[in-house]
Amino acid sequence: MARLISIFWTTDGIGDGIENGYVQDQLTRWQRMLWLSSPTTMGIATGYLNELEVTASDLELQVNTGACMAYGFPAWLLTAATHTLEPSTISDTGWRMVIRIKWDKRTMETVLLQNTGGVIDIPEITQDVGICWEVSLAYGIVSPEGIVTINDDRAYMSQPGEGIGSTMVADDTIEAINIQNRERTFWCDALSGIGPGATEPAWQEGIGWEFVADDTTSGYGAFTVPDDFTSDLKIRAVIVDSGGDSGTIRIRNNAQYGQGVDYSTYLGKTTTETIAAPATTIKAEVTELEPTPIIGDFFLMEFDRYGDHEDDTSTDTIYFLGWIIEYQADS
Repeated sequence: MARLISIFWTTDGIGDGIENGYVQDQLTRWQRMLWLSSPTTMGIATGYLNELEVTASDLELQVNTGACMAYGFPAWLLTAATHTLEPSTISDTGWRMVIRIKWDKRTMETVLLQNTGGVIDIPEITQDVGICWEVSLAYGIVSPEGIVTINDDRAYMSQPGEGIGSTMVADDTIEAINIQNRERTFWCDALSGIGPGATEPAWQEGIGWEFVADDTTSGYGAFTVPDDFTSDLKIRAVIVDSGGDSGTIRIRNNAQYGQGVDYSTYLGKTTTETIAAPATTIKAEVTELEPTPIIGDFFLMEFDRYGDHEDDTSTDTIYFLGWIIEYQADS
């Protein structure tokens, strides 16, 4: 009959209280199930000393102080361990720093794996339960000139299962840099415009600014790049067609941006297109701005209808409302 197996009872031979004590595999299995949902990669103790970070000084690689749980075996390093790279005179050489368990020696240690003869491939780790188990800390390349590159390969201990709820996290303990980026949007109103004869286009309540056929009409708006911006700013104009006519409508979406009063430093990317009427849609997307905007940049937006252009053949009036702004945020 299948049953749960438990540990830590008094070892008196009753039930799971094994008379001759608990064996190594029971204790390491207990640690793996609590802290290592992926024992092939996980193991670093978060926030303890220097978290076994690997750094370099010339050809000396240093595994800094910290603690880990490798395949259920806990260990700690109270004094930094140093390993020396041996560059090849032929070409770049790959290396890897690992935590190694050796069952026959009953030890855990930091070990530098390094290829020879100028082989640039990164050495593979060994994971053979009961013999040798390695978990990667870092890897990189050493050049014949002694230039060392380091790639952090540490994976931290975590509790498997449902994940961490908000009640398990103390206030102000998670930094924005450690939160996965997500897409955010906000709305930018069209605040004013210039219509035929340099007059302001009419505002239709609940619809938008009136952009008539047979002339050029422009609408304007402004915004600043939010404090949580990281990348991928997209600016989409929102228009509504009065409907009823076929033909085409010629439109343009343009952005100027920069810091403070220097908002016109960069002209941004102008999108001009001819769309089919009736046009009730989001159009003229501006993306891939170069250089990439930064937090606090001021944007001056302009949306145009070229009603007197040869490609604008529709007699429909369109109504311009403003812009939808999308971006990747850091939290």
